[in-house]
Amino acid sequence: MISKYLETLTGLESNDICVSVDIGEMVYPYSFIHDENHKYLVIDSTGEDGCERIVLIPKDKILSVNIVYQQDVEKLFKVDKRDEMFR
Repeated sequence: MISKYLETLTGLESNDICVSVDIGEMVYPYSFIHDENHKYLVIDSTGEDGCERIVLIPKDKILSVNIVYQQDVEKLFKVDKRDEMFR
């Protein structure tokens, strides 16, 4: 199972690990594993509008599942140091 493998690799609960799921015709870039069985991976995926949606993905369609690391998010959403002063 994908979630158990990620938990073993990271030492974290799978629902705390941000992942990107590639199914070929679509990529779910900022997602969290919601549930899993032998046939489906269920993820909470952030859509283009910023809202989370539950997505049911047949496992035989999955090409890859990649962990999204903090530095990946920081690189994508570069934070201006001046903005950090106001937090």
